[in-house]
Amino acid sequence: MGLSLAMPISSWAQAKAPQKQEAEKVTSEPPLSTEQPAATTQAPGSPDNGQSKNGELVIAPYPISSPALGTGLQWVVGYVFRLNKEDKVTPPSFFGTVGMYTSNGSWGALVGGSFHLKQDKYRVVAGIADGNVNWDFYGVGKLAGDRGLFLPINIKGKGFGAQTLVRIAKHLYLGPRFQLRQMNAGIDFSHLKSRGLPEENDELRADIVAAVDDLLSTRTVAIGPHLQRDTRDDTFYPTTGTILNVGGDFFLKALGSKFDYQIYQVRFEGYHGLSERQVLAFGALGCAAAGNRVPFYDLCLYGARNYVRGYTAGRFQDRRMWATQAEYRVQLPKLLGIGLTERLGLVGFGGIGWVGKQLSDMAFDDLLPGGGAGLRFRLTKKYPINFRIDYGIGRVGHTLSMGVGEAF
Repeated sequence: MGLSLAMPISSWAQAKAPQKQEAEKVTSEPPLSTEQPAATTQAPGSPDNGQSKNGELVIAPYPISSPALGTGLQWVVGYVFRLNKEDKVTPPSFFGTVGMYTSNGSWGALVGGSFHLKQDKYRVVAGIADGNVNWDFYGVGKLAGDRGLFLPINIKGKGFGAQTLVRIAKHLYLGPRFQLRQMNAGIDFSHLKSRGLPEENDELRADIVAAVDDLLSTRTVAIGPHLQRDTRDDTFYPTTGTILNVGGDFFLKALGSKFDYQIYQVRFEGYHGLSERQVLAFGALGCAAAGNRVPFYDLCLYGARNYVRGYTAGRFQDRRMWATQAEYRVQLPKLLGIGLTERLGLVGFGGIGWVGKQLSDMAFDDLLPGGGAGLRFRLTKKYPINFRIDYGIGRVGHTLSMGVGEAF
């Protein structure tokens, strides 16, 4: 699982997602996942040399560069630990921060943690975030993504999210979650001329303008349930087991939200060990948005959360989406007596999916396949946490993404 502090279904972090995966650029994913399994074991070929330690520090700065964002730095700084050093049943917890800053003025920071309590009976996630992001908005629907026309958009926002899951049966968790965001989204007129776009509002794409013209000073507030079934053998590098997440976010005017709408998502991942150093991972994702007015940053974003790599998150977005993918992972042995090679790994991946207004619109020509390969480097001794670099190719371009933790 990628290490993400963002809420699994709809969050402030997801609203910022499109700027992180521009086609033909270096991108990065936010770290540390809220969807954690039952126990953490050592990855094959990487003995634990820090058994006496209760936790381990993770520090990973890495570059980001694109025509839309400019050049800059993204970082992950956190501490992975067990609240009770003697408890070998409960998976490790995490507390830290992720963030970025680029030359076009985009910046963001998130501080939070994912905590496993009372022999993993409780799983608690909470975080706060703030940011200012400039990115390209292509409009809503597959045709908008295909035509490749965009407007520069600025989003300023801050938010808070929390979730508590309680184990109700073996491997089965259920609980509520809450999120509050204050967002300001609009066309960045200061960048129209520099990007070669018309400077008069009536000359801009009407559908793109309509999607953002009522999102200034927008508050969104949501509550919802989250059901999780988790049989994975490891938090950071699973080699067997599955995880299923089903949830919904209900944005309600009664809670202070500007609009009434709902977001539903189902996500499944499985892992099968082929040998001591080889794993086959596979997954599927389904998303649906409902309501008279759904802000564009809460629509189903194809390419977000690494489904499917090779696509800019946000170029293809609409009210319905599904995607599926598989990834082959191999950890290298010691080569020529060099122990450092044991910290390296290779992956190959491929997937396919669809996005549209309703499932009845789906056609074969609308499918969006993607695939590629990547490199892994283990960052820590005690826990199998990898830094990843993935190159993906899609129908309309390619992406080069970086992050901490597995893609899924």
